[in-house]
Amino acid sequence: FFPLLFLYLFPGLFFKCLSLLFKHRREIDIIDAQGLIPAFIAHILTKLFRKRSVVSIHAIFGFENRRLLSALVKWVLSSFDVILPFANKTGDELLALGLPAEKMTLFVSWVDLDIFKPVPKEQSKKELGLEGKFVVLFIGRLIEKKGAQVLLDASLKLNSDVTFVFVGDGPMTNTVKERAETQPNIVFPGKVANRETPQFYNAADLFAFPSQYAEQFGVVVLESLACGTPIIAANRGGIPEVMDSTVGVFIEPTAENFARTIEYYYQNPVKLAKLAANCRPYAEARYSQDNMSVIETAYDNGQ
Repeated sequence: FFPLLFLYLFPGLFFKCLSLLFKHRREIDIIDAQGLIPAFIAHILTKLFRKRSVVSIHAIFGFENRRLLSALVKWVLSSFDVILPFANKTGDELLALGLPAEKMTLFVSWVDLDIFKPVPKEQSKKELGLEGKFVVLFIGRLIEKKGAQVLLDASLKLNSDVTFVFVGDGPMTNTVKERAETQPNIVFPGKVANRETPQFYNAADLFAFPSQYAEQFGVVVLESLACGTPIIAANRGGIPEVMDSTVGVFIEPTAENFARTIEYYYQNPVKLAKLAANCRPYAEARYSQDNMSVIETAYDNGQ
């Protein structure tokens, strides 16, 4: 999969960046790469233009039995001045490759707490036509890897008092749309603008994050917490670094487990309210724009 993605993304992005640097080389002091393929491009450009370089790594690679990938990652990242892993698991992987610890700083993302903030839940439900419903929300790509099918299957195991709202698009769009047309407890507004998502988070009683792979980081988790909505999350990847049991619950991401956990909190509103009360303070303490200081330091150290 990676070689195909590389061939698809690399040529156009490389020549666009090359052209930009030729045109603005005196104005640009730092090249900042987000992810492995941009890092490969930046690796070449920093050699050509002698610029300071910073890379953010958003993936958990799993280098076991992937010698070619591990060698490529080590070769590419070794040329960067600063490496910003988004999770401790990623940092541990990169250290195990032999990349120097002094180049690495854990980067924790942030959320705009002025945009993603709590508003009265019943008001949000009413405005979205979800008044009186217990709402479980999914926001993301509609693909099996993100767990969309898991939630569709879970919806069949619960009574119609629990409503599943799917926001997003992707290969499973038609599947979700068809289920929404025939299944009363599924609502599918499709893809919505980012500025509209706070209303959905606020209307939800629970946010579902049923990822089927080792995701390093999910910004939707931060957004949900900032809006005061607890989370049922897959116990995979770096997600346990982003939240803890005071604001949600980690489970093995199967349809049975999601259905059972949703039913538990539906039947125990006091325990759900306790989780909800912790969410906004949790986000304020960990995910404010103060986290930008790591990037500022990475840039300033080159001055």
